[in-house]
Amino acid sequence: MVAYKTLSNLKNAADERLDAAWHGAAGPADHEAPLVLIGHGVTANKDRPWAQALAERLSAAGFDVLRFSFAGNGESEGDYREATITKEVNDLRAVIDQYADRKLYYVGHSMGGAVGTLTIGRDRRIRGFVSLAGMVETKRFVTEEFGDLKPGRDVMWDEPAFPLSQAFVDDLTHIRSTLPHAADVHCPTLVVHGTEDDVVPIREGRAFYEALSCSKAWHRVEGGDHMFSDAAQDDMTAVVAAWLQQQAGMTSVPVAGIDRDKLRIGLVGVGRMGANIARHLQFDCGYCVNALYDVNRDAAQNLAAELDTQAVEKLSDVTAACDLILTVVTNDAAMRTIFFGDDDNLLQGAAGKTFLNCATVTPSIHQEVELAAKGVGAFSLEAPMASSIPQARNGTLFLMVGGEQEIFSNVRPLLTDMSSSLYYTGPAGTAAMVKALVNMVMNINTAGLAEGLGLAEALGLDLQMVKKIFGSTGANSRVLETDGDDMIARDHETFFSAAHAAKDSGIALQLALQNGLSLPLAAATRMQYEKLTEIGLGHLDKSSVAELTFKQRHASQSCKIRSE
Repeated sequence: MVAYKTLSNLKNAADERLDAAWHGAAGPADHEAPLVLIGHGVTANKDRPWAQALAERLSAAGFDVLRFSFAGNGESEGDYREATITKEVNDLRAVIDQYADRKLYYVGHSMGGAVGTLTIGRDRRIRGFVSLAGMVETKRFVTEEFGDLKPGRDVMWDEPAFPLSQAFVDDLTHIRSTLPHAADVHCPTLVVHGTEDDVVPIREGRAFYEALSCSKAWHRVEGGDHMFSDAAQDDMTAVVAAWLQQQAGMTSVPVAGIDRDKLRIGLVGVGRMGANIARHLQFDCGYCVNALYDVNRDAAQNLAAELDTQAVEKLSDVTAACDLILTVVTNDAAMRTIFFGDDDNLLQGAAGKTFLNCATVTPSIHQEVELAAKGVGAFSLEAPMASSIPQARNGTLFLMVGGEQEIFSNVRPLLTDMSSSLYYTGPAGTAAMVKALVNMVMNINTAGLAEGLGLAEALGLDLQMVKKIFGSTGANSRVLETDGDDMIARDHETFFSAAHAAKDSGIALQLALQNGLSLPLAAATRMQYEKLTEIGLGHLDKSSVAELTFKQRHASQSCKIRSE
């Protein structure tokens, strides 16, 4: 265990001494390092294994750390029967007062997370907040855990040292939930929750994350319980340390610049987009594509033969063989599999490696991957593509890139080789947001064009004439050029499938819901693409939405599909 010192001068407003341990070689008088305060949960104290492990990791990462026990807990003075969220808010404020001249961050576990929410909503001296399995529905908690017990007579969880008080029950019942207070949290916030938490369900942690209006990040610890036991502890501490370093502006491992002759590139996902990116980078640009992986083993092996490279059997083998790994997968579930799979994933042995994730997925999964990558000393960028197969092969992709700007700058030469248009959008998640908007509007335009051409046909108009007039008026759009003739000819060779259109419109609608917006056009468009999928046409190009709008087609007739 890393050495620490016990503090004896930390007191709350009631003049009760708070038991505290200080980690950090600089000592409490040094004002250089950022200071992280760690608060525990109900019936706990500063010496919980997760708290000690986190303090050690943060100290090693360059932080001063103060873990303390709230009044009445552990070796702190005070009566446990008076321990409530409201009193612990005052305890935390007293600690903040004592170190107000420091750059402060707070990590709160369980009830300590609720304490953080209620404190930080009113106190702007905390610069970053980490909620670890933070309590959200306080009334539910006290009712489900202790509803059959009598305050003043019974004890919590059969522990004589923790009597159940009426003050505790009344306080948590009165607060009811921290969700209404989430919008008041002003500082960047990381929410970390274990999937197997049976004290505070992960759904509550996710609801809290969604309710935040500040800069935020979400990380789920696969298999993690409420106390982040066993392997979950290392996952949690690594992610928290990496996130806090990012918030504090502390430099981690530098990213190497691009050396085309030495850079070894891996590719995960060798569908038509991924495969054509690999062909362009190796055949046209001279990069070394050193490893391929796909759940479709035949596809990976066939492309490996074409590129004279290797198709590996494990994701970790891609990481081991490459410096930079491009991923082109289908959805959030696929991203979770490749980065967080239990037995095999890309983050195994990933220190110093860079991941470039090109899938159109939700912003939150990109943020999770970035955090997890930082936790193992790796780097991650999101780079969704507003382009199709020919652009992938020709290196003329339209790329939107989110993540740390330093990493973007270092890999920009490679991104430039892949694209004709390249935009840096901001922190992790922002490129996915922009891509969701792009595809939402594109899908609306496509569905609108299909309706216009379908009605024109029903009216007996010359469709080519109508198409030309559309192109010279306010009805013009990019999809008129790309999809108009295909709709007329029923030529729906797939460049961007109807199923993907439904998924991407859904991502935009989810973002709208999170921000309190109603988008009826986007919702109606998604319904059209979902209908295509339901009737077995989801594999066709998005232009196949015309099969729902042309009067004589009725969507069930076979469509003329040009062979690839």
